[in-house]
Amino acid sequence: MMNSIFHKFLETFSKYPSPEETENLILNRFNFHYLSSKSILKTLDEDIYIDVTHTVNYPYNSGIQRVVRKLICELKKQKKTFILIKFTYDGQPVELNDSEIIKFYNWENNIQNTDQNIEFIIWSYFKKIIFFMKKFIPPSLWSNLKKLFYYFRAIKQSKKNILSLKSNTSILDLRKKKLLLPEVTTEPERVHAISILSKYYQTEISCILYDLIPVSHPEYCTVGYDFIHYLRIFRSIKKVFSISEHSSNELIYFNKISLREINEPLQVKTIYLGGDFDTNLSSNEFVIGKKIILMVARFEPRKNIRRVLAAIEMLFYERDDFKFVLVGNPGWLQEHILTDLHSLKSKGFDIEFHMRVSDSILVEWYQKCFFTIFCSITEGFGLPIVESILFKKPCITTHYGSQAEVANKIGGCLLVDPLDIQDIYNKVKDLLSNKALYQQKIDETLNAKWHSWNDYANHIFKSIVE
Repeated sequence: MMNSIFHKFLETFSKYPSPEETENLILNRFNFHYLSSKSILKTLDEDIYIDVTHTVNYPYNSGIQRVVRKLICELKKQKKTFILIKFTYDGQPVELNDSEIIKFYNWENNIQNTDQNIEFIIWSYFKKIIFFMKKFIPPSLWSNLKKLFYYFRAIKQSKKNILSLKSNTSILDLRKKKLLLPEVTTEPERVHAISILSKYYQTEISCILYDLIPVSHPEYCTVGYDFIHYLRIFRSIKKVFSISEHSSNELIYFNKISLREINEPLQVKTIYLGGDFDTNLSSNEFVIGKKIILMVARFEPRKNIRRVLAAIEMLFYERDDFKFVLVGNPGWLQEHILTDLHSLKSKGFDIEFHMRVSDSILVEWYQKCFFTIFCSITEGFGLPIVESILFKKPCITTHYGSQAEVANKIGGCLLVDPLDIQDIYNKVKDLLSNKALYQQKIDETLNAKWHSWNDYANHIFKSIVE
């Protein structure tokens, strides 16, 4: 990996507090009330705590949220002992209340109503506007405004029973406990809390690493201080469970040029994600009629949807014996993608696109399709690749990075240059028209082997306790 891909982060990253400054931070701000109000501490028998601060309130199920929910549900099935926690707006660890636990395990049966979804979408756009506004606000003022905002938002959410901040909520005593961070932790107060727990309270902290895309490919992300805060976690935690060798190598490289705040070296271990669904309906049968080409991807630039659409349009001008279906959750900068989709539909091409689908609907599309396309510019893993192959459906995916890594391990894939529209067009046309090639890939899917989410959860749990 070239030094140049990190240059945009080095200057900002180097401005983080030194260990001495962090020492003052803990004495002045983050003592978790251990010294000042021990009476509110709550000590539980379980030794493993899992932070789900973000996922418990997230209305969709893609990417990181899918991993978090799958992991914890499998741990529950295995009867592992653990406690689900969240960090409050001021960085205090507390146990989820009963309603939040129900909401976490039954997220699909408790989908928020339309008004709440609209509120979530408005909030997403508001955050993008704020990101540009903060360039013109002094850092000290911005920090205070952000804390004030999170405080009032937390109070508002508590009234909806989404994020409980009851006055009698006990702060959890995590000293000498094990804490897993399966999310991407970006809130400054939570990051500070995690750092201090690891450095001063002997909390053994592990995290799941998905990718360092905002470092290696910032042009495809809204890169701000949030991800910089996340990077600080790797200076003080002890174990990282990466979802691919590609992501492991990125972190190992980055760790060589970042400070370490504890004496122990960072342990990095690759544990590939599972890819199975809770269904017995996986098969290589598809609907009679037009061949369905399926793309499962969040609506955002990094997923390379617009180049795929350009290639699909070229193919539509030659033949009409197929249908293109795009399924995914809302992302960011998706307006151009939606414009392209509507434009193709207005030309009479057979295209469908669906947002915010349930797992059961996603399974139906995997079953119906002829093959899938997942050729992102960059990924930490590429879960739709594995899901597609386990449903016995070949997948066209990117010829480098983690996607090629996963594709070469599982088989059944056709590799493509994601930046070359002509290459995408050629590979899609080949898989549609070349019966021998298609059968070859089908045979590879029939012989494909990949571990389950149950295996993944078991491996993660063992790695935490060992």
